[in-house]
Amino acid sequence: MAYSASGKSFEAMEAADFDQVNHSGLTATFVLAKAVGAIMSEKESGSILLFGSMYGMQAPDMHMYQPPMMPNPIEYGVEKAGTIQMAKYLGMYYGPKNIRCNSISPGPFPNSQVQQDHPEFVKRLEQKTFLGRVGVAREVAGAVCFLLSDASSYITGHNLVVDGGWTAW
Repeated sequence: MAYSASGKSFEAMEAADFDQVNHSGLTATFVLAKAVGAIMSEKESGSILLFGSMYGMQAPDMHMYQPPMMPNPIEYGVEKAGTIQMAKYLGMYYGPKNIRCNSISPGPFPNSQVQQDHPEFVKRLEQKTFLGRVGVAREVAGAVCFLLSDASSYITGHNLVVDGGWTAW
């Protein structure tokens, strides 16, 4: 799953909301990866790719978000941090069967609706990257192709950050 969040502020979030998001994102990712890993184990080859996020490595900058926007929610970051760790664990677990597992953590890739509705927010995002812009889909697609191809045959347990330098600050 690429995105899961309650949409609630930290103050309004209840334990059940937190659990639901992590069940639909983190637990679902675990169940799917385990099932795919079992199939790949029979063939003793394969590559599993999970999606983390820049917010699985860093807390959001509250100053980026002007009302009515809220900072990226806590449950999202926790889910993505767990996904990054899951890729490392699965890389270790399935490595002896010649199965690689990695994750990709995209940085700021706001969808077209956010770009249209919140241009000032997008400008603030752009200012936090070394490249001075937000990402476009083909830039993540290239990383996906690389990590699923034989060109990355000796890479496993890795989190490839595709963020224009965002997390390097």
